[in-house]
Amino acid sequence: MMIREQDHTIDTIAGTLNTIAQQASLMGQEISEHNEYVLVALYFVFPTTQCFRMLTDLERNVDVSDNKLNDAMRRMRKFLRDSEERGSGWCILILVVVLMALLLAVILV
Repeated sequence: MMIREQDHTIDTIAGTLNTIAQQASLMGQEISEHNEYVLVALYFVFPTTQCFRMLTDLERNVDVSDNKLNDAMRRMRKFLRDSEERGSGWCILILVVVLMALLLAVILV
């Protein structure tokens, strides 16, 4: 009886997976059709040289943005490194002063 229930469950899962596979296939076909439509529309709207120019401009702008982001990340790493070094020194100095004050308070009391 348990084996029959397991077989029924497995058959149900297999049916669901087949349905999902069919839906994925249909979605892939529809996306391909839309992509073809968009490419054809772009071809007729923009001449080839204009499309090439637009892609070149986009690539150049992406490269400029990437360079700016890399520069900003480099400066941020340097800032964090510098602030860690300075911050830990000041923290140690403050803790030493507090410790000395506590020792004096204990000795004088």
